[in-house]
Amino acid sequence: SGDLQKALDLFKSAYEKAPADLDLTLRVGAAYVAVGRTDEALPLIKKVLEVRPNSAEANHYMGRANFAKGGLESASAMRYLTRAVELDCREVQLDSGLQRLDTHRFYVREGFAIAAHHFRLVLDRDAPAR
Repeated sequence: SGDLQKALDLFKSAYEKAPADLDLTLRVGAAYVAVGRTDEALPLIKKVLEVRPNSAEANHYMGRANFAKGGLESASAMRYLTRAVELDCREVQLDSGLQRLDTHRFYVREGFAIAAHHFRLVLDRDAPAR
C-alpha cells in the first residue's frame, strides 16, 4: 500500500544518514519484507543478525523474508521462525494480507499473540488523523 511505501522511503532516508544503526537497519529490512521486496530485505536483516544473532525480531523478519521466497517448506524460513520462537518472540504485528498466508497458520500453531498492523504516517501533524 502507499502507506507502507511512504514508511519505507522514510526509513531508507534515515538509514542513508546512519547506516551503522542496527535498529534502523532492521526497520528498513522489515519494511522491505512488508512491501514484498525480499531480495532487498535479506542483506539488511543478515547484517543485523551477524551482530545480534539472538535478536528475536531479526530472526522473525529473516524467517518471513525466507518464507516469502520459498514458503514454510523452506528449511531456511522454518529455521529462522523457530529461532524467533526460541528467543521468546511471542507477539507479531502482521502487515496487511499476511493473515491469508501459511505464515499465519504457523504463528497460530506456535501460540503467537497476533494483531493486525499497518504502517501509518501522518505527514501534516496539524491535520486530524484519518
